[in-house]
Amino acid sequence: KEINMDVQDVDYIRLLVRRGRGGSARFILHTKQNKKVTILHIPLVWLNDRHTTLIAETLQQLTGAEIKRA
Repeated sequence: KEINMDVQDVDYIRLLVRRGRGGSARFILHTKQNKKVTILHIPLVWLNDRHTTLIAETLQQLTGAEIKRA
């Protein structure tokens, strides 16, 4: 699914990593209108801390939004 939105509407992006059974990493975009959009979901099988960090840096460069880790 594709959604278009202005970069100015982005408040921050939260990185939520859960380990263990059913774990995954999710990048959730939070807008200034209090809407949440999951922009990337990485299952535990493909989860790699180095790659997650690189993805977070790239998203921050593209959007200029702060990446908050939970």
